[in-house]
Amino acid sequence: MNKENFDNHFSKQENCIYDQEEKFIFLLYQAWDGNSDNQEYIKHIRTIAKRGLKTHKKAIEIYWKQYTYESDWKTINDIQSPYTEEQKGSELYITLSDLIKITPTDLQDDKFHFWKSISEDDDQQDTYREKFGIRNTTNTLRTKYTI
Repeated sequence: MNKENFDNHFSKQENCIYDQEEKFIFLLYQAWDGNSDNQEYIKHIRTIAKRGLKTHKKAIEIYWKQYTYESDWKTINDIQSPYTEEQKGSELYITLSDLIKITPTDLQDDKFHFWKSISEDDDQQDTYREKFGIRNTTNTLRTKYTI
């Protein structure tokens, strides 16, 4: 699916990516131009990702798998590499605060509460953005080819 087809198809309100794509994260990532400054297109990707997410519990679980957790972690500063390397760019698809808002009660475990506490603390939010913010990349299909 080229960029225009992707944009046209999933920009329509009736088209939910979770109803049509098993590997939705891969598709969203590959449609991105790899530019972390392109906030307009990142917002577009997030709009597509949020549409219909509340009714797709499996997709919410997949998003949460991108967030690591160890039971002894108390603050964002407890998270060290390799976790910080694995998680860079998680917010490309959906912001942590939006994921927290959408997550149903039965999925609100210790990991959820750890990340929620980070999202509610301004100091930890700054560190979160530094450690896990979206970074430029050249490894998406759209950066390698004009799709």
